[in-house]
Amino acid sequence: MPDHQNKLDKFWQQLKRRKVIRVIIVYATTAFILLQLVDLIKEPLNLPHWIMTFFIVLLLIGFPIAVIFSWIFDITPQGIEITESDETTVEKESYGFFSKKNLVSNIIIGILLIIVLILAYPKIFTSKPASETEKSIAILPFIDDSQEEGNDYIINGLMESILNNLCKIQDLRVISRTSVEKYRNNPKQISEIAQELNVKYIVEGSGQKNENKVLLTVQLIDATTDKHLWSEQYKRDADDIIDLQIEVAKTITEQIQVKITPEEKKRIEKLPTENSAAYDLFTKGNEILITDEFANVENLQKAKSYFEKAIELDNKFALAYATLSFTYYYLNIFSEIKDEKYFKECNKYADLALLADPQLSQSLLAKAIYYYSKEEYDLAIPYLENSLHYTPNFYSAIITLQKIYSYYHRNLEKSLEYGLKAIRIEFAEKDSTAMASDYISLSETFRYAGFFDMADEYLNKSKKYITGKFNTESWYALEREELILDTKSDYKQAKSMMMKLLEKDSSAANIVVMARNCYFLREWENAYNYYKKIPEEETIYYRGKLSFVCKKTGMLKEAEINIKKFEDYINNDNPPNKYRLLCQLQSIQGKTEEALSSMKFYAKQENVPYWFIRYFKDEPIYDNIRDLPEFQQILSEMEANFWANHERIKTNLTEKGLLPLKI
Repeated sequence: MPDHQNKLDKFWQQLKRRKVIRVIIVYATTAFILLQLVDLIKEPLNLPHWIMTFFIVLLLIGFPIAVIFSWIFDITPQGIEITESDETTVEKESYGFFSKKNLVSNIIIGILLIIVLILAYPKIFTSKPASETEKSIAILPFIDDSQEEGNDYIINGLMESILNNLCKIQDLRVISRTSVEKYRNNPKQISEIAQELNVKYIVEGSGQKNENKVLLTVQLIDATTDKHLWSEQYKRDADDIIDLQIEVAKTITEQIQVKITPEEKKRIEKLPTENSAAYDLFTKGNEILITDEFANVENLQKAKSYFEKAIELDNKFALAYATLSFTYYYLNIFSEIKDEKYFKECNKYADLALLADPQLSQSLLAKAIYYYSKEEYDLAIPYLENSLHYTPNFYSAIITLQKIYSYYHRNLEKSLEYGLKAIRIEFAEKDSTAMASDYISLSETFRYAGFFDMADEYLNKSKKYITGKFNTESWYALEREELILDTKSDYKQAKSMMMKLLEKDSSAANIVVMARNCYFLREWENAYNYYKKIPEEETIYYRGKLSFVCKKTGMLKEAEINIKKFEDYINNDNPPNKYRLLCQLQSIQGKTEEALSSMKFYAKQENVPYWFIRYFKDEPIYDNIRDLPEFQQILSEMEANFWANHERIKTNLTEKGLLPLKI
């Protein structure tokens, strides 16, 4: 042991004598400073994204080379020489820290260490949670002070355009227009509004148009301190209104010191059109679409006319083409008589918008909405994702992706990601029904992914927004009932809740849920009676359960008819969750091996929601195979995979700053 210790001491003395320790300290310190400098300049200089990796690899390669050279060579007044061995070297000077020999090099090391501390201090000691330091802003509705009536569309258009330009910045969270609209005639204090919207900055504005002049006053407020950071009054010709809105957006970003990439700056500065008359017509049409007036065919026809006239004046006006495409989409929704020409026109003008500007987010959204309306979701997704690349705060694209990943191409993580992003920028609607729907939808997705506490939290948040419109009250009750089942499997309580709901709303969807609850409770006659109340065209998905119930009640002929229809549906329609339905069919038919094989295939699928696992645990249709060891093993593996995926989603969303979300 003493010999071993002695060797270590000698090796340590050699490292010091050959200045290896000093080289390691200087190298590490210099490397740190270099990486910090690269991190600071890579965005302003538009350096490629791999530049940081390149420097890290280069420094790692250089480290052993520097250590080896420091061991072999030494820098002396005579130049670079091979370091002498112990036998030929006699130390005549002290190696103390303040010795004359080491003084200069030690001063250099000390300076480098001080620089490291200065650079590292803000990151190590002053870091704050993302929710506190995040740059976020809300543009409150501008006030129209015009003496003449009919100019409000100009002032509203200015506010809309400034907001849309700010939405193009990745480093800035921008609250949507619909979220701030309720403050138009609201006397609340700025600090209160900022707290409700969870933003740091508020922009207020007012304007008026007199003859051919536009007067606009804008002020920027830091809501955390109630300090007015900037205020400006602009007086411009009406023809210069496009340049004005770009100038205001750029000034706001400079005042709040938000990071803007060269690409974002270019997109903000790009004029939608150089024809002021075309832009005025577009603004008039757009004013209809962004208010409640759009849900009216006559008003939509009026908006369509404005956009068509704008395009006549500028046939490269991409934003007008895109918005005209949206108008045809709305005409298809709100017209009493559905017309295939609306789809064709929607697609036509979306293509023209993309031809005029393939990087305009509205052009990409127009094409996505066309595919969405045709239920071609795979084709819609890339257009929506590209639109977010160019406008990260684009609410319409975010919420459409959330719906696709929730209901049509189920992806639990992406559904939650886009749902949480939507909630961050859409805090309230003039009609609170939409807010209730967003919260309930998000609660549903949290439940699917096993986040039961958060599902309960967001379901509770939805209550204050629920109105009598669009059955949000029923949707809330259904989601509350499903949450109880996923957490407690209490079908008696669920049945009791549905009894009360059916007294208010006896829609087919609610009858289906009531029938299912009776079925899970093994109340065969009640289940049969409720299933028979469901309209014939909506029963195909439930034919397996109905067949099983018929068998239990002795109606064997009807059971055979239903099982045949169920089998044809699975084989011919290739439904979602095909292998789960096959497992049901084969279990009813007594084909145990085939049922277990189908269950295995289903268990391999990703994004299985928790309620399907609950079905395997509780559903009567599996009673004859549930106690089999192989069934239990598959179920156990399915559940283990589900919770592993749950943790992965939780980690990923937390790293992206989406969990936990404070709203």
